[in-house]
Amino acid sequence: MYYSIFSGITTNPQLMMIPIDDHLVHRGDGVFEVFQMLDGRVHLFDAHLNRLVRSANAIELDLRHNHNEIIDICRQLINSCGLRNALFRLYASRGPDEFTPNPYD
Repeated sequence: MYYSIFSGITTNPQLMMIPIDDHLVHRGDGVFEVFQMLDGRVHLFDAHLNRLVRSANAIELDLRHNHNEIIDICRQLINSCGLRNALFRLYASRGPDEFTPNPYD
């Protein structure tokens, strides 16, 4: 798992969590894309990544990383998992914040 809070990859399952105060969790405010990797290659990687970027733009969500940085992070994740066939999900949210009723906080 790549964790943007500390900008690194963790393979420790105890650290693979999304904070409860993250907008993705308590407001459903975010986007995600599912990628399929077969024989070490991600199927339609650019198409999936482009759709994620379009979705983020549609809800005015800043991805914090540019296209090439996201590709590099995904490659690091693929190399760190040691699998040749897998599904992986890329979630993007506004991050942790207050539990106020105002969605713009």
